Amino acid sequence: MYVHIGKESVINSDNIMAILNIKSITKKRDLKDICKNIGISDNIIDVSENNKKTLILCKLNNNLRGYITNISSATIAKRCNVKVY
Repeated sequence: MYVHIGKESVINSDNIMAILNIKSITKKRDLKDICKNIGISDNIIDVSENNKKTLILCKLNNNLRGYITNISSATIAKRCNVKVY
């Protein structure tokens, strides 16, 4: 199933590894440092329109890619039919 993540962007939900709330993960660290540590600093697509709410991690052809969107992590999870813990 494909999931709309903002603007005109959709991703395949089968490729999603994690849906992360940016506000929660950036309380102690900078988002750039987090992305560098995960190894996706060169593979980030930002569709947030300067309102960063969610970081979505996807694995495509053995490459890790990150998407930053202005849609909440709970909404993205609902669109993927997964539970939020």
